[in-house]
Amino acid sequence: HVLQVADALITTQGSKTLSTLYRSIVDNPDPKNAADTFRLAPWTADDIRLSLRPFLVQLALSLVQMLPKQPAIYLSLDDSLTEKDRHSTRLQWVDWNIDLKRSFPGKPPVFTKGTVYVLLRLHIGPVSFTIDIRPYLREKTVRRLNRHLRGADRLKFRGKIKLAQLILEDHPAFPAEDAPVCLLMDSWYAAKFLLKWCHQQDW
Repeated sequence: HVLQVADALITTQGSKTLSTLYRSIVDNPDPKNAADTFRLAPWTADDIRLSLRPFLVQLALSLVQMLPKQPAIYLSLDDSLTEKDRHSTRLQWVDWNIDLKRSFPGKPPVFTKGTVYVLLRLHIGPVSFTIDIRPYLREKTVRRLNRHLRGADRLKFRGKIKLAQLILEDHPAFPAEDAPVCLLMDSWYAAKFLLKWCHQQDW
């Protein structure tokens, strides 16, 4: 079911709900089986993320080897909001978040229901991959979820700057012969001392 979902995500246009994805599969399997697969799976997000990231980096490097000149390597760090239906109530990571695109200085903030995440993208010439992504939860959301969690399952609040640091600490190493790596970020991150931290880590 994991492979079926992955294939359908690539080939399906428009809505990406499990029902829509599974309607595009030839033998028309039941989308509830996919939902159960993700709900009951024994592996964690890190099990996938930690193995997928070095694979994507090596794939990007191999794809650009055919170019006459090694292009510069860029890592872009940013946060984003994925909007969900305002009536969503069963998705753990979904909550009301400030929508920076719709909010303006001097006016009350606009809130949108969805998921906020911090991501790291790799750009080498014409090749571009998202190589890391971490969900961001407001402190209020963490407290609400922790009311129903116990022990090791309880969540710990991490701000966007901390998430960015965790992503960079886990960044994949590049071979010494490759071009220098340039890190791109919004001025907001630099203003919050992330730039100073990068210099301390020899970035």
